[in-house]
Amino acid sequence: MSIITIVGAGQMGSAMCFPARSNGHEVRLVGTPLDREIIERAKVDRWHLNLKRYLPEGVKYYQIEDMRAALMGADLLIGGVSSFGVDWFAQNVLPAIPESLPVLSITKGLVDLPDGTLISYLEYYRRQLGGRKLSLNAIGGPCTAYELADLDPTTVCFCGQDIALLRKLRKVPGVKKVFIRSGIRFDYLLADPSDVFFKELVRYHISGQLKVAPEHVSDEVLKYMGKPCHAVYQQFVRKYQELNQREHMDQYVVPYLMSSHPGCTMAEAVKLAEYLRDIHHQPEQVQDFYPTPSTLSTASSRAPDSTRSTVSVELLLGYLLP
Repeated sequence: MSIITIVGAGQMGSAMCFPARSNGHEVRLVGTPLDREIIERAKVDRWHLNLKRYLPEGVKYYQIEDMRAALMGADLLIGGVSSFGVDWFAQNVLPAIPESLPVLSITKGLVDLPDGTLISYLEYYRRQLGGRKLSLNAIGGPCTAYELADLDPTTVCFCGQDIALLRKLRKVPGVKKVFIRSGIRFDYLLADPSDVFFKELVRYHISGQLKVAPEHVSDEVLKYMGKPCHAVYQQFVRKYQELNQREHMDQYVVPYLMSSHPGCTMAEAVKLAEYLRDIHHQPEQVQDFYPTPSTLSTASSRAPDSTRSTVSVELLLGYLLP
Protein backbone atom coordinates (compact mmCIF):
# COMPACT_ATOMS: atom_id res chain seq x y z
CA MET A 1 0.00 0.00 0.00
CA SER A 2 1.18 3.51 -0.84
CA ILE A 3 0.15 6.90 0.46
CA ILE A 4 -1.28 9.12 -2.29
CA THR A 5 -1.91 12.82 -1.68
CA ILE A 6 -4.23 14.55 -4.14
CA VAL A 7 -4.17 18.36 -4.29
CA GLY A 8 -7.35 19.66 -5.87
CA ALA A 9 -10.77 18.43 -4.77
CA GLY A 10 -12.62 19.28 -7.97
CA GLN A 11 -14.36 16.59 -9.97
CA MET A 12 -11.36 14.98 -11.68
CA GLY A 13 -9.03 15.26 -8.70
CA SER A 14 -11.64 13.73 -6.41
CA ALA A 15 -12.48 11.04 -8.96
CA MET A 16 -8.88 9.82 -8.64
CA CYS A 17 -9.79 8.71 -5.12
CA PHE A 18 -11.85 5.84 -6.53
CA PRO A 19 -9.17 3.84 -8.41
CA ALA A 20 -6.60 4.69 -5.74
CA ARG A 21 -8.75 3.38 -2.90
CA SER A 22 -9.98 0.37 -4.89
CA ASN A 23 -6.32 -0.65 -5.22
CA GLY A 24 -5.83 -0.46 -1.47
CA HIS A 25 -3.89 2.79 -1.17
CA GLU A 26 -4.22 5.38 1.56
CA VAL A 27 -5.64 8.55 -0.01
CA ARG A 28 -5.41 12.10 1.30
CA LEU A 29 -7.54 14.68 -0.52
CA VAL A 30 -6.45 18.32 -0.15
CA GLY A 31 -8.80 21.07 -1.25
CA THR A 32 -7.72 24.32 -2.88
CA PRO A 33 -9.08 27.62 -1.52
CA LEU A 34 -12.02 27.11 -3.92
CA ASP A 35 -12.81 23.66 -2.52
CA ARG A 36 -13.59 24.54 1.10
CA GLU A 37 -17.27 23.59 0.97
CA ILE A 38 -16.45 20.35 -0.84
CA ILE A 39 -13.93 19.30 1.82
CA GLU A 40 -16.15 20.29 4.73
CA ARG A 41 -19.12 18.34 3.34
CA ALA A 42 -16.97 15.29 2.54
CA LYS A 43 -15.75 15.23 6.14
CA VAL A 44 -19.37 14.90 7.26
CA ASP A 45 -20.71 12.11 5.05
CA ARG A 46 -18.28 11.63 2.08
CA TRP A 47 -20.72 13.31 -0.34
CA HIS A 48 -19.02 15.31 -3.11
CA LEU A 49 -21.07 18.39 -3.91
CA ASN A 50 -20.05 18.60 -7.59
CA LEU A 51 -19.30 15.00 -8.50
CA LYS A 52 -22.66 13.98 -6.97
CA ARG A 53 -21.23 10.77 -5.57
CA TYR A 54 -20.13 9.47 -2.21
CA LEU A 55 -16.35 9.35 -2.09
CA PRO A 56 -14.78 6.03 -1.07
CA GLU A 57 -14.53 5.10 2.55
CA GLY A 58 -11.17 5.74 4.17
CA VAL A 59 -10.25 8.93 2.30
CA LYS A 60 -8.73 11.57 4.59
CA TYR A 61 -9.67 15.21 3.97
CA TYR A 62 -7.54 18.33 4.39
CA GLN A 63 -8.02 22.04 3.83
CA ILE A 64 -5.18 23.80 2.02
CA GLU A 65 -3.74 25.14 5.29
CA ASP A 66 -3.05 21.54 6.32
CA MET A 67 -1.35 20.53 3.07
CA ARG A 68 2.07 20.00 4.63
CA ALA A 69 0.57 17.48 7.04
CA ALA A 70 -1.01 15.70 4.07
CA LEU A 71 2.39 15.52 2.35
CA MET A 72 4.17 13.86 5.29
CA GLY A 73 5.10 10.29 4.39
CA ALA A 74 3.38 10.45 0.99
CA ASP A 75 4.66 8.26 -1.85
CA LEU A 76 2.96 10.18 -4.67
CA LEU A 77 1.39 13.60 -5.13
CA ILE A 78 -1.36 13.96 -7.73
CA GLY A 79 -1.90 17.46 -9.09
CA GLY A 80 -5.67 17.51 -9.49
CA VAL A 81 -6.28 21.18 -10.24
CA SER A 82 -8.04 22.34 -13.40
CA SER A 83 -6.26 24.39 -16.05
CA PHE A 84 -7.46 27.55 -14.28
CA GLY A 85 -5.51 26.48 -11.19
CA VAL A 86 -2.14 25.82 -12.85
CA ASP A 87 -0.57 29.14 -11.81
CA TRP A 88 -1.87 28.73 -8.26
CA PHE A 89 -0.44 25.19 -8.14
CA ALA A 90 2.94 26.38 -9.42
CA GLN A 91 3.14 29.20 -6.89
CA ASN A 92 1.71 27.52 -3.80
CA VAL A 93 2.14 23.77 -4.10
CA LEU A 94 5.33 23.10 -6.05
CA PRO A 95 7.56 24.93 -3.52
CA ALA A 96 6.22 22.71 -0.72
CA ILE A 97 6.89 19.40 -2.50
CA PRO A 98 10.08 17.61 -1.40
CA GLU A 99 12.36 16.50 -4.22
CA SER A 100 11.92 12.87 -3.16
CA LEU A 101 8.16 12.95 -3.86
CA PRO A 102 7.10 12.20 -7.47
CA VAL A 103 4.35 14.37 -8.94
CA LEU A 104 1.62 13.12 -11.28
CA SER A 105 -0.40 15.82 -13.02
CA ILE A 106 -3.88 15.08 -14.40
CA THR A 107 -4.52 18.62 -15.65
CA LYS A 108 -5.53 18.79 -19.30
CA GLY A 109 -4.38 21.51 -21.68
CA LEU A 110 -1.38 23.55 -22.77
CA VAL A 111 0.20 26.87 -21.83
CA ASP A 112 0.19 29.54 -24.53
CA LEU A 113 3.35 31.64 -24.15
CA PRO A 114 3.47 35.29 -25.26
CA ASP A 115 5.45 34.35 -28.39
CA GLY A 116 2.74 31.89 -29.44
CA THR A 117 4.66 28.78 -28.34
CA LEU A 118 2.61 26.02 -26.74
CA ILE A 119 4.17 24.00 -23.92
CA SER A 120 2.82 21.26 -21.67
CA TYR A 121 1.94 21.95 -18.07
CA LEU A 122 4.83 19.73 -17.02
CA GLU A 123 7.27 21.94 -18.91
CA TYR A 124 5.58 25.03 -17.46
CA TYR A 125 5.99 23.63 -13.94
CA ARG A 126 9.58 22.69 -14.66
CA ARG A 127 10.37 26.29 -15.59
CA GLN A 128 8.97 27.48 -12.25
CA LEU A 129 11.23 25.30 -10.12
CA GLY A 130 14.22 27.65 -10.00
CA GLY A 131 16.81 24.90 -10.13
CA ARG A 132 14.97 22.43 -7.92
CA LYS A 133 14.61 18.92 -9.33
CA LEU A 134 11.21 17.31 -9.06
CA SER A 135 10.02 14.15 -10.76
CA LEU A 136 7.21 15.64 -12.87
CA ASN A 137 4.92 13.25 -14.72
CA ALA A 138 1.49 13.33 -16.31
CA ILE A 139 -1.39 11.02 -17.03
CA GLY A 140 -4.24 11.48 -19.47
CA GLY A 141 -6.93 9.44 -21.11
CA PRO A 142 -10.31 9.49 -22.82
CA CYS A 143 -12.55 9.47 -19.76
CA THR A 144 -14.66 11.89 -17.75
CA ALA A 145 -14.53 12.33 -14.00
CA TYR A 146 -17.85 10.46 -13.73
CA GLU A 147 -16.50 7.50 -15.71
CA LEU A 148 -13.35 7.46 -13.60
CA ALA A 149 -15.36 7.56 -10.37
CA ASP A 150 -17.52 4.69 -11.63
CA LEU A 151 -14.38 2.71 -12.50
CA ASP A 152 -15.40 2.35 -16.14
CA PRO A 153 -12.70 0.64 -18.26
CA THR A 154 -10.48 3.09 -20.12
CA THR A 155 -6.98 3.51 -21.52
CA VAL A 156 -4.50 5.96 -20.06
CA CYS A 157 -1.15 7.35 -21.09
CA PHE A 158 1.66 8.14 -18.66
CA CYS A 159 4.46 10.47 -19.65
CA GLY A 160 7.51 11.83 -17.90
CA GLN A 161 11.29 12.08 -18.04
CA ASP A 162 12.16 10.17 -14.87
CA ILE A 163 13.38 6.65 -15.64
CA ALA A 164 13.71 6.02 -11.90
CA LEU A 165 9.92 6.25 -11.59
CA LEU A 166 9.53 3.68 -14.37
CA ARG A 167 11.83 1.36 -12.44
CA LYS A 168 9.78 1.98 -9.30
CA LEU A 169 6.58 0.99 -11.13
CA ARG A 170 8.19 -2.31 -12.13
CA LYS A 171 8.78 -3.13 -8.48
CA VAL A 172 5.25 -2.41 -7.27
CA PRO A 173 3.90 -5.61 -5.66
CA GLY A 174 1.40 -7.28 -7.96
CA VAL A 175 2.64 -5.52 -11.11
CA LYS A 176 3.82 -8.18 -13.53
CA LYS A 177 4.72 -5.93 -16.45
CA VAL A 178 4.67 -2.25 -17.39
CA PHE A 179 4.11 -2.09 -21.14
CA ILE A 180 4.94 0.81 -23.44
CA ARG A 181 2.87 -0.02 -26.49
CA SER A 182 3.13 3.19 -28.51
CA GLY A 183 3.90 6.89 -28.30
CA ILE A 184 7.68 6.58 -28.62
CA ARG A 185 9.31 9.37 -30.61
CA PHE A 186 11.97 7.29 -32.31
CA ASP A 187 13.87 10.38 -33.48
CA TYR A 188 14.10 11.68 -29.90
CA LEU A 189 15.18 8.25 -28.72
CA LEU A 190 18.05 8.23 -31.19
CA ALA A 191 19.04 11.76 -30.17
CA ASP A 192 19.42 10.66 -26.53
CA PRO A 193 23.18 10.46 -25.84
CA SER A 194 22.52 7.60 -23.42
CA ASP A 195 21.17 4.19 -24.43
CA VAL A 196 19.86 3.47 -20.93
CA PHE A 197 16.17 4.07 -21.68
CA PHE A 198 16.34 2.34 -25.07
CA LYS A 199 17.90 -0.74 -23.47
CA GLU A 200 15.38 -0.88 -20.64
CA LEU A 201 12.54 -0.32 -23.10
CA VAL A 202 13.58 -3.42 -25.03
CA ARG A 203 14.34 -5.50 -21.95
CA TYR A 204 11.29 -4.74 -19.81
CA HIS A 205 8.53 -2.76 -21.49
CA ILE A 206 7.49 -4.32 -24.81
CA SER A 207 4.79 -6.96 -25.12
CA GLY A 208 6.06 -8.49 -28.35
CA GLN A 209 5.66 -5.49 -30.61
CA LEU A 210 6.28 -1.76 -30.41
CA LYS A 211 4.14 0.65 -32.41
CA VAL A 212 5.88 3.74 -33.77
CA ALA A 213 4.83 6.34 -36.32
CA PRO A 214 7.22 6.87 -39.26
CA GLU A 215 4.05 7.91 -41.18
CA HIS A 216 5.63 7.49 -44.63
CA VAL A 217 8.81 6.50 -46.48
CA SER A 218 8.99 9.43 -48.90
CA ASP A 219 11.18 12.28 -47.64
CA GLU A 220 9.11 14.70 -49.72
CA VAL A 221 5.91 13.71 -47.92
CA LEU A 222 7.65 13.60 -44.55
CA LYS A 223 8.79 17.17 -45.10
CA TYR A 224 5.17 18.32 -45.31
CA MET A 225 4.36 16.32 -42.21
CA GLY A 226 7.17 17.91 -40.23
CA LYS A 227 8.62 14.45 -39.61
CA PRO A 228 12.27 13.34 -39.76
CA CYS A 229 13.51 11.77 -42.98
CA HIS A 230 13.01 8.06 -43.58
CA ALA A 231 16.68 7.30 -42.92
CA VAL A 232 16.14 8.21 -39.25
CA TYR A 233 13.40 5.60 -38.92
CA GLN A 234 15.59 3.00 -40.64
CA GLN A 235 18.39 3.81 -38.19
CA PHE A 236 15.96 3.32 -35.31
CA VAL A 237 14.80 -0.06 -36.63
CA ARG A 238 18.41 -1.27 -37.00
CA LYS A 239 19.26 -0.26 -33.45
CA TYR A 240 16.04 -1.77 -32.12
CA GLN A 241 16.86 -5.06 -33.81
CA GLU A 242 20.43 -5.00 -32.48
CA LEU A 243 19.25 -4.48 -28.90
CA ASN A 244 16.70 -7.28 -29.24
CA GLN A 245 19.41 -9.63 -30.46
CA ARG A 246 21.61 -8.75 -27.48
CA GLU A 247 18.73 -9.43 -25.10
CA HIS A 248 17.73 -12.62 -26.97
CA MET A 249 14.26 -11.15 -27.49
CA ASP A 250 11.95 -11.78 -30.42
CA GLN A 251 10.10 -8.44 -30.66
CA TYR A 252 8.90 -6.46 -33.64
CA VAL A 253 8.25 -2.90 -34.78
CA VAL A 254 4.81 -2.11 -36.14
CA PRO A 255 4.81 1.13 -38.20
CA TYR A 256 1.89 3.53 -38.30
CA LEU A 257 1.56 4.80 -41.88
CA MET A 258 -0.57 7.41 -43.61
CA SER A 259 -1.80 7.68 -47.17
CA SER A 260 -2.98 10.69 -49.21
CA HIS A 261 -1.17 13.33 -47.15
CA PRO A 262 -0.50 16.63 -48.95
CA GLY A 263 2.63 16.21 -51.06
CA CYS A 264 1.83 12.57 -51.80
CA THR A 265 1.32 11.66 -55.44
CA MET A 266 0.90 8.26 -57.06
CA ALA A 267 4.70 7.97 -57.18
CA GLU A 268 4.97 8.34 -53.39
CA ALA A 269 2.08 5.92 -52.86
CA VAL A 270 3.82 3.31 -55.01
CA LYS A 271 7.06 3.89 -53.10
CA LEU A 272 5.25 3.19 -49.84
CA ALA A 273 3.65 0.04 -51.24
CA GLU A 274 7.02 -1.21 -52.50
CA TYR A 275 8.57 -0.59 -49.10
CA LEU A 276 5.90 -2.69 -47.39
CA ARG A 277 6.44 -5.42 -49.96
CA ASP A 278 10.20 -5.42 -49.42
CA ILE A 279 9.97 -5.71 -45.63
CA HIS A 280 7.23 -8.38 -45.94
CA HIS A 281 4.78 -6.37 -43.86
CA GLN A 282 1.05 -6.40 -44.45
CA PRO A 283 -0.51 -3.62 -42.33
CA GLU A 284 -3.81 -4.31 -40.63
CA GLN A 285 -4.76 -0.66 -40.82
CA VAL A 286 -3.54 2.51 -42.57
CA GLN A 287 -4.63 6.02 -41.73
CA ASP A 288 -5.88 8.00 -44.70
CA PHE A 289 -5.39 11.76 -44.46
CA TYR A 290 -8.49 13.82 -43.87
CA PRO A 291 -8.61 17.58 -43.21
CA THR A 292 -8.80 18.63 -39.55
CA PRO A 293 -9.13 22.25 -38.40
CA SER A 294 -6.15 24.46 -37.55
CA THR A 295 -3.37 22.23 -38.86
CA LEU A 296 -0.65 23.02 -41.39
CA SER A 297 -1.36 19.72 -43.16
CA THR A 298 -4.96 20.73 -43.79
CA ALA A 299 -3.94 24.21 -44.86
CA SER A 300 -1.31 22.89 -47.26
CA SER A 301 -3.91 20.61 -48.84
CA ARG A 302 -5.73 23.77 -49.94
CA ALA A 303 -2.71 25.75 -51.10
CA PRO A 304 -1.55 25.79 -54.73
CA ASP A 305 1.20 23.28 -55.53
CA SER A 306 3.65 26.10 -56.22
CA THR A 307 3.55 27.22 -52.58
CA ARG A 308 3.84 23.89 -50.81
CA SER A 309 7.63 23.91 -50.69
CA THR A 310 7.55 27.09 -48.61
CA VAL A 311 4.51 26.48 -46.46
CA SER A 312 3.91 29.01 -43.69
CA VAL A 313 0.96 29.79 -41.47
CA GLU A 314 0.71 33.37 -42.72
CA LEU A 315 0.75 32.31 -46.37
CA LEU A 316 -1.79 29.55 -45.97
CA LEU A 317 -4.25 31.61 -43.96
CA GLY A 318 -4.52 33.84 -47.01
CA TYR A 319 -5.95 30.88 -48.95
CA LEU A 320 -8.23 29.65 -46.17
CA LEU A 321 -9.72 32.84 -44.80
CA PRO A 322 -12.03 35.14 -46.76
